[in-house]
Amino acid sequence: MKRVFHALACLCLLAAFFCTLPGAGPPFAAQALPYRFHTEWYKLSAVDGRELSPPVGENCAMAVLWLLPEEGYYTYSHEPGDEGMPLKVTALAEGTALHADILEVQYPAGSESRSGNSVTHHLHGKAPVFLIFKKCPDRAVTLKVSLLACSAKHCFPVSETLLLPAPP
Repeated sequence: MKRVFHALACLCLLAAFFCTLPGAGPPFAAQALPYRFHTEWYKLSAVDGRELSPPVGENCAMAVLWLLPEEGYYTYSHEPGDEGMPLKVTALAEGTALHADILEVQYPAGSESRSGNSVTHHLHGKAPVFLIFKKCPDRAVTLKVSLLACSAKHCFPVSETLLLPAPP
């Protein structure tokens, strides 16, 4: 029994040693994600008394969440088509999701790609997600972003939580 225990302990130590070698472990474990995110606020109002098209209505402000991939990376759009994980942005105030009566999220359509009978929609390069607030938040809002980051070599899921400061 002692020999079995010693053999198992040696195997565990060896496995731990190999996991510490450079290049070991899951991809991107110690590397930065291939996507960065940036947010900006815009005040929605008519200029010089002219009407905006479409009309602003009850909307008070718009935030733009910019998806900024590294060179060679893309993601699937919110409606990815036949394959892929959809881009999803959820806004939360004090831990509760903001519903359509407060916030409208507008996603970019993406470019269509066909492979056999399969159709997909990808976002390449810098892409905006528009967050149109019908009721202006008086404090910061949490954004949960999930997407599938893909390159020619691999794809992996990205899930980020960002703080969108209160509008100016």
